[in-house]
Amino acid sequence: MKKEAVIAFQLLFVILVLAVMYVVSGISPGELKELLVSRFFLAFIVVMLLVEILRGLRLKIVTEYLLKDNKLSVSSFVLSRLVGNLAGLFTPSSFGTVPAQAVALSSRHPYPIEKFVGSGLITSMVDALVAAAVNIALFFIAEKASVLALASSIVIALLWVSGIYLVFFRDSFINRIMNGVYKRFRAVASRSAMIDRRVRDFQEGVRLTITNPVIFVVSFVLGLLSFILVGLSALLVSGVSDDIGLFEVLLVSSSLYVLSSFPTPGGSGFYELGLVEVLGILGALRARLSFVLFYVSTGLVSLFLLTRDVKKFKESLRKSIVMD
Repeated sequence: MKKEAVIAFQLLFVILVLAVMYVVSGISPGELKELLVSRFFLAFIVVMLLVEILRGLRLKIVTEYLLKDNKLSVSSFVLSRLVGNLAGLFTPSSFGTVPAQAVALSSRHPYPIEKFVGSGLITSMVDALVAAAVNIALFFIAEKASVLALASSIVIALLWVSGIYLVFFRDSFINRIMNGVYKRFRAVASRSAMIDRRVRDFQEGVRLTITNPVIFVVSFVLGLLSFILVGLSALLVSGVSDDIGLFEVLLVSSSLYVLSSFPTPGGSGFYELGLVEVLGILGALRARLSFVLFYVSTGLVSLFLLTRDVKKFKESLRKSIVMD
């Protein structure tokens, strides 16, 4: 497919997604125009770009410790984050975020792809812990979080921690899974020695990264700062108040995180209904439409930048998957 055709297809896709969001949002043409030309929407874009730079930097720190290589470009991590956001928007519970992010990174840096999956899982677990910590603080200190948000964030954090523990700290668990794979797929079994070596190296690298206190604390702090900025961006664009306080920012951000984890594409449905309680109907719709616009447009631009040299993209990805 020619470059011009790819660009045209991506633009058409953006327009279709935004058109659907606009139709179901109930926002009038005047309200939409007011949103897009407002200084609040510009502030929203700036803050969200800052969020992705911070999260890209955090992913870089974790990944480079995992790989023992500090020469990877920040831009690769930011672009991979944006591609991951796009995938998460259309997959249940944003499940596609980490795999898409790993593929994007592999296309730029031919390291074993599982290492990029590992760094994505670590940062996702940290985000779950940040959300749980924020909701606990809001509930017991500020008395502003709902019981549903508190319970949901704690359950999500426990699921992440227990999942990471089983996969990376209980060798018997992953060994049973791999033995089942080898019994079912003979072609895979023929490469079992190489696969087992990569799996052990993968587990050990993630274990060392998670248990490093400096890496964990830095990752948590950057995650908390990003968490605050996401809530601020939503409040800015919602237009609900000119008087924005820290507790309000944290309340919105914690609601966004919990709601996006429900098992529908990007938390769709739960996300909008939950935001209404915090931001009101119009505020919730303005925020949701703004997030979709940001994730779809930046995700597709990033995807185009990563895949414009298709041959290089495929070769780097192949190396990451099959390297011994």
